[in-house]
Amino acid sequence: MTTPLLNLDRFLEDLAYLVNIDSGSKDFEGVGKVADFFKRNLQNLAGIASSARWIRTLRPALSF
Repeated sequence: MTTPLLNLDRFLEDLAYLVNIDSGSKDFEGVGKVADFFKRNLQNLAGIASSARWIRTLRPALSF
């Protein structure tokens, strides 16, 4: 039996986490939480994400 490509329970947990973050474009804390989530998960996946802070008042941006 092959391993499923998607763990549905984990996907739903991650989705619930993300949609419950207040992350409007001017909500720097929320945007940062979303960016941190994707950075952490993409680095765990393949080590392909890095972050850079272009403007001091903004949260880091992700690059792939």
